[in-house]
Amino acid sequence: MQISGAALSDTGRKRPVNEDSYGYFENERLFILSDGMGGHVGGQLASRLAVEAINEYCRNHSYDEDATLAINFAFLPSRNGKRLKSAIQYANQKIFEQAQKNPAYQGMGATVVALLFEKDSVNIGNVGDSRIYLIRDNAIRQLTEDHSLLAELLRRREITPEAAKTFPYKNVITRALGRKDVIVDTSSEKCRDNDFFVLCSDGLSNMVPDQEILQIVLNQNDLNLACHELVDLANRRGGTDNITVIVLKVND
Repeated sequence: MQISGAALSDTGRKRPVNEDSYGYFENERLFILSDGMGGHVGGQLASRLAVEAINEYCRNHSYDEDATLAINFAFLPSRNGKRLKSAIQYANQKIFEQAQKNPAYQGMGATVVALLFEKDSVNIGNVGDSRIYLIRDNAIRQLTEDHSLLAELLRRREITPEAAKTFPYKNVITRALGRKDVIVDTSSEKCRDNDFFVLCSDGLSNMVPDQEILQIVLNQNDLNLACHELVDLANRRGGTDNITVIVLKVND
């Protein structure tokens, strides 16, 4: 199974700096996207630490069948799924420790989504409201669950999808890296030939609906150009946040 792809990150039109970070580690078949929070300096640092720590952990434990940071794990289909979960918990620990050392970084945190591919499947990790989509058979499906106030209200049916469009607190998240403890959502997906995976920060998903993401990815043969089209569209609609996207294609 071959993985090809492209990535792009943009400050957007409203923010003075880009607090998003991403890691495109093709040799490790590892792809990470993180959206920082906690002020310009803290947000940038937190997202960068998330990407670096996850890559470091996965690389250092590549051949360790028993590598683990957490004590209790739900069932996972492979040791790589377990490794990715531990790597995200390790990143959480690194961000938390850094914030404790410097008062200027108090409260900093980050979202993260990550994919770690193996022979014929991919392991998925998620904390926060950045997203991973799967595009297959001309349809798009969100593989991650948003950890946000809005998503929680929608799940409880305390707000309608129509009202959600103008909800004033879309940026309030309920889970992030940088806390003393973190719950990491993990799953896995069997890959098929011609699958596309899209990782993005909420700077894209808040501006570009799922169906438009689907059409841009399917209609553009060049994945670099697909990334540029997605970012440009988010900017044309206001660019109210940093915008980062990774688009990957599976070739069997």
